[in-house]
This record gives sequence, structure tokens and C-alpha cells, in this order.
Amino acid sequence: PSADLAVMVMSNNGTINVWGKAYQLAGMILPEKQRISESEGTATPARTQIELSQRQLEQFCGNFVDLASGYDRKIYFKDGSLYYYRAADSESRIFPVGEREFGMEGAGGDLLISFREKNGQKMMYVTQGDNEYVYEGYTPASYNSRDLQQFAGQYHTAEFDTTYEVEIQNGQLMLFV
Repeated sequence: PSADLAVMVMSNNGTINVWGKAYQLAGMILPEKQRISESEGTATPARTQIELSQRQLEQFCGNFVDLASGYDRKIYFKDGSLYYYRAADSESRIFPVGEREFGMEGAGGDLLISFREKNGQKMMYVTQGDNEYVYEGYTPASYNSRDLQQFAGQYHTAEFDTTYEVEIQNGQLMLFV
């Protein structure tokens, strides 16, 4: 506030960490003595980290999908911490604030990630303010080169009068329009 600066980052891409980008941008503009940390810049105080063992942390690892939006997330363990993976260049360290609850580095105190089970299904809930996003755990499909052959071919959509071609190149499916 004393610098008379407001930074807003908006994105319709769910892989972008908008909070981190906002602080990165502010850090490029403000002189070092006026910079604030990400946790200081939030309206909600940052959450206090608790200690959980590696075994306790690893139980939350897995792949999750929000069926409403189609967003895919991965929680994985690296260097003694859990990470929330959105895309190759967009991941954040998460830290335990409760037995099954986590805060996210750089997201402020009002973001909470919690893990529960629902009908035997591993679930992840991401809550920020009044918004809650529900992710279902899943096991990613694994295909070898021979299995991928079933997807190769041409696909036509009458709505767009377009034909898509799916080919296998270097062991991966490639889409051509």
C-alpha cells in the first residue's frame, strides 16, 4: 500500500500460479526495501506448518482430476516435501497444516488443500475463499507402443467439418489437424 501499487494477474489457464506471478511481477517493479513476502501480502494470515513424517506425507501422493473443469493435478513427494503439480513449469510446494490439510507456498492463508475419502475414492478439495474445487483420485492409464495403435487413425467431426489425424511418433500419440 505504501508504494501505491496494485498488481493483478488474471488467467483462464488453470496451470498458471497467478499468486506467484503477481509477486514475481511486483518484485520486478518495487525497490527491494519495499518488497513484501507472499504471506505478508495476503488478507488471511499464513498458516502454520506442522510436522508429518515422509510416510504420512506420501499417503497423499497421486493423480487427481476435477471432472467439472477437466483440470488434472498431481501431488508428488520430492526432497522431503509434497508438491502440487499443474504443468511442467507450474508447480508449488505444499505443506501440512493439519493431519489431512495443506497450505500452499505463495498462495496465502486462505487457500486450503484437504484430502478425504468418499465411497472408497481418494478425493482432494482445494478451497480458497468461497470457492471449492473437488478433485477425484485416479490411476493414469499406461500404454505401450502396441496399445497406442488402437488410437491411430482419422477422426472426422461434422460440426466443424474437420478431420483430425492421430499418428504415433516416437512412441507418443500426435494429433494433426
